[in-house]
Amino acid sequence: RALFDEMRRVRDGREAVVAMDMMAAARLVSISQMREYCSARSAWKRTRRLFSALQLASERSRSPNETRMRLIWELDAGFPRPLVNQPIFTRQGRLLGIADILDPVAGVVGEFDGADHRSATQHSKDAAREDGLRRHGLEYFAVTGLDLRNRRAVAARMAGARSRARWLAEDDRAWTLDSTGAWTPPGLTGS
Repeated sequence: RALFDEMRRVRDGREAVVAMDMMAAARLVSISQMREYCSARSAWKRTRRLFSALQLASERSRSPNETRMRLIWELDAGFPRPLVNQPIFTRQGRLLGIADILDPVAGVVGEFDGADHRSATQHSKDAAREDGLRRHGLEYFAVTGLDLRNRRAVAARMAGARSRARWLAEDDRAWTLDSTGAWTPPGLTGS
């Protein structure tokens, strides 16, 4: 009920998507549960717009600003729905990175660089990951919190990355989404 009320309360429909994404990330409410809850209350005020927000929601987003970046990709830039927090591997099964958003057709990776990316250690890791992704044929762009204030500029950055992308056929790529069984997602190791 709290999520239902929050999604109806916010004036910006994007923030309703953020609220849903974060509740899903916390594994408190799934999108299908919320859709069912809204359907049972479809006559309530401002419920109709929740269905639009649920269409845009993802259960794989890890932060509010990742969701905001993804919504710029979809709504402002007009690009197809990306994969969210998608592991990307070399053809040999080595993890290249987990993309905040990935356009697998064009070969574009988008990363949100929040405050946790400001330390020298994390910045160095980010630079190495970006280099590895680029060396394997993926185009890359990054967005910061300040960038989110100018959706048009972020959409232009995204469009630039997509125009530089290689658009390789799956067989011609040096990267894959298949781990070949050699990688286990964090938190899923044996007990």
